[in-house]
Amino acid sequence: MVQSNIQLIWQTGKFYYDDLKNYQSDSVKVMPFIDDMISAYSSADLISARAGATTIAELSNLGLAAVLVPSPNVAANHQFHNAESLT
Repeated sequence: MVQSNIQLIWQTGKFYYDDLKNYQSDSVKVMPFIDDMISAYSSADLISARAGATTIAELSNLGLAAVLVPSPNVAANHQFHNAESLT
C-alpha cells in the first residue's frame, strides 16, 4: 500500500457544513469558514477554489498553484470570465 501525506482543509460555507461535516477525518478538516486564511494559504501546496475576484487576487499575489472552479450560480457567469483571464 502506498501511503500519501495529504491533508485537506475543506471550507464548506455555513449552508453546507451540516451536510458535509461527517467527511471529517484525520486527514480531512471540514470547516464552515476559515478565519485565518494566512495560515491556510501558507500551509497549502495546491488550492482548489471558486474563481471570485478576491480569491484570484490573493492567489495571484501569493503565487499559489490553484485549480479554479467557477460557480455556476453567479450573475453573468463572471467567475468563468475571472478564471479565463488567467489562462
